[in-house]
Amino acid sequence: MTEEELEQWQEEFEAFHARFADLFERSESREQARKYLRGLLTEAERKNSWQVAEAVGDLIPDRMQRLLYRVPWDADAARDRLQEFVIETDRGTRRALGSWMRRAF
Repeated sequence: MTEEELEQWQEEFEAFHARFADLFERSESREQARKYLRGLLTEAERKNSWQVAEAVGDLIPDRMQRLLYRVPWDADAARDRLQEFVIETDRGTRRALGSWMRRAF
């Protein structure tokens, strides 16, 4: 995504991140997780810790690497929440599509 597209989706992005924020004990880790997610959405060619860190304005990848390798968080809970998000999003998309199809045909 371009920087402009990221800005347009800022509210949705923040809501998405909020679903996972409490999985991180420290506020610094929550903020770094937000930056990591945002970095994954950038147009960086490669999504390793150096490029993701650079894309979000970190001068060195230390914080990103610490998040990925040392910060405790519950991966199973993250997976479950992501599944819930996908199901909710899919359900909303299906409703909208069904409503559109009923009107169109």
